Amino acid sequence: MITILILLIAAAGGIFYVRHEQRLHQPQQIGVSPSVQDLLEPTHPKPKPETTAPLSPSQPTVSTKTETIPAKAFVRVPFIVQAPFSDWAEPYQDACEEASVLMVHHFYLGTPQVSKDQAKAEIDAMTTWGMKVFASSDTTVAQTVKYFTDDLGYDEKRVVVVYDQTIDDMKAILAKGYPVIVPAAGRELGNKNFHVPGPLYHMLVLVGYDGDQIITNDPGTRNGEGFRYNQNVLYAAIHDLTPDKEQITTGRKAMIVVKPL
Repeated sequence: MITILILLIAAAGGIFYVRHEQRLHQPQQIGVSPSVQDLLEPTHPKPKPETTAPLSPSQPTVSTKTETIPAKAFVRVPFIVQAPFSDWAEPYQDACEEASVLMVHHFYLGTPQVSKDQAKAEIDAMTTWGMKVFASSDTTVAQTVKYFTDDLGYDEKRVVVVYDQTIDDMKAILAKGYPVIVPAAGRELGNKNFHVPGPLYHMLVLVGYDGDQIITNDPGTRNGEGFRYNQNVLYAAIHDLTPDKEQITTGRKAMIVVKPL
C-alpha cells in the first residue's frame, strides 16, 4: 500500500513537472505599446514617419496591441568591454555608451568577434569624437543616437528612441531579433562585478530574455557577456541621463533600437 502511494505521488509530481516545463517553453502573449508596434512591422514597405522620432510625452495614449513572442530569445551580439585592456582610467571609465554603440554596430556588420586592439582603437576614436561634439563623456539616449547617425553614418530612420517602454516592449523587440540599448542608474543594477560603488550612470545592450531574466552584454565588466539581470531589477534601474547625475533615478525610461537595412 505504501509502495502504491509513493508511486502515485511520484507520478503526480512528474505530471506537474512536465506541465510546468511545457508552460515555460510555450509562446507568450504580451501587450506592446504603440511606440513599439511600428518597429515590429516589416522593414518594407517604407516605415511610417512616426518611427523616426521619439514618442512625445504629449502624444495621446493608444491602447496596447497583443503580440505572441517565444518563451525565450537570444540575439548573438559581439561583446565589447568598455575597458578592453582593464585600464579603467578615463576615457574608458565612462565609455559604456561608446562600447554599447559599437557592439550593436558590429552586430549589423556581421562581425563575429571584436579583438581587444580593435575595440580599444574604436573606443578611442569614438570617445574623442564625442568629447568634441558633446563636451562630455556622458550622453543621453538622444545624444547617443548621434554616434550612429553622425559618427558612423547610419540613416536617421534606422535609429529609433522609444521612451517609457515596458518590459514587454523590450522583449518584443528582442524577439524580433534586434538588440536594445538602455541607459541605467548603474548602482541600482546591483552588479557585483562593478568596481565599488559602481557607476552613477551606465549604458548596456540587451541581447535576449529567458523567463524573468534579461540577458545583456554589459560593457561595465569583463564578465559582462551574456550577463543576466532579473527583469524587474533591470527595468527599475533604467533611467536616461539627468543634468545632475546624482538625480539619475529621476531620469526617464528610454531605449535605442537600430533597425536592419
